[in-house]
Amino acid sequence: MKYAHYKLNYNLLYRLDSTDLLEEHLNLTKGCLKDNKFIESLGYWVYTNKSGRVIESPTIELKKIQKKLQRCLSEIEFPNWVISCRKKVSYINNAEMHSKNNYIVTLDISKFFMNCSKSKVYNFFKTHMKMSEDLSEIMTKLICKDDRLPTGSPSSQVIAYLSYIDMFEEINSIARSNNLTISLYVDDITISSKNVINHKIVDEIIKKLNENGFTINSKKRKYLGKNKNKKVTGVIIDKNNNLKVPNSLRLSVITLFEDIKKLNINPNNKLHRSKVKSLRGKLNSCRAIEPNIFSNIHNQLSKIEKKLAKYKCN
Repeated sequence: MKYAHYKLNYNLLYRLDSTDLLEEHLNLTKGCLKDNKFIESLGYWVYTNKSGRVIESPTIELKKIQKKLQRCLSEIEFPNWVISCRKKVSYINNAEMHSKNNYIVTLDISKFFMNCSKSKVYNFFKTHMKMSEDLSEIMTKLICKDDRLPTGSPSSQVIAYLSYIDMFEEINSIARSNNLTISLYVDDITISSKNVINHKIVDEIIKKLNENGFTINSKKRKYLGKNKNKKVTGVIIDKNNNLKVPNSLRLSVITLFEDIKKLNINPNNKLHRSKVKSLRGKLNSCRAIEPNIFSNIHNQLSKIEKKLAKYKCN
């Protein structure tokens, strides 16, 4: 087995050749995956979000299927440098992985999911998971939209990596052979070292991506030097190698808290509840990076939340 360290052969889907068994794993009606009309009826809602990004969100039934596939494939033992596919790790762990190094290069793969081809997805199930041809085809239809991965699917993140597992293994090999620390968080590649990073090595990694149909977003290609604050997947690594909350998020918390203080506590006010919920989310993000930050706001927000809960009960 080429990538024995992933233990693919321990996965529920490995060498699967029975449609009935796949339907059982996915909790689907027997025979539905043999019905082309059923598969064709599973579609997507396409919309543009506030950031102008096109989102292709699966319909309720398809989303349930893709979530089950995502959970199943997440059982694979991914290497430590693949942050986004591993359980109980986050963008904060990604930044932390590079916090002790002096030099960092960040690369962003442009339109990552939209450039993950249907043929690569099929090849993963057929070649790496050793599934039968007909089941590999069914899996591809359940996961892909048209001839690529959709942007809003719960399974796209893990499938994108697995479908290009050969490419990412080669990229990791380039980094390791040059004593560089590398990590992957969805479409963000971070490379770091205690010493100056040779641009030729970075170009070699980019070339490998180009050979597989990917390009790098030139605006997000950053070379971060010694004795400077460095932003890695939304987390600041300061000059003393400590993780810090970005100023933009700090300001957002303070501004939102000031807005909430001006409002009377009203459980029937959807805007009030929405602001409280939003602040809690932002505050949790901050305190995951810096555990003791905004202690006063945290305490006051907890009191507001208790009052809202009390009003709701009454």
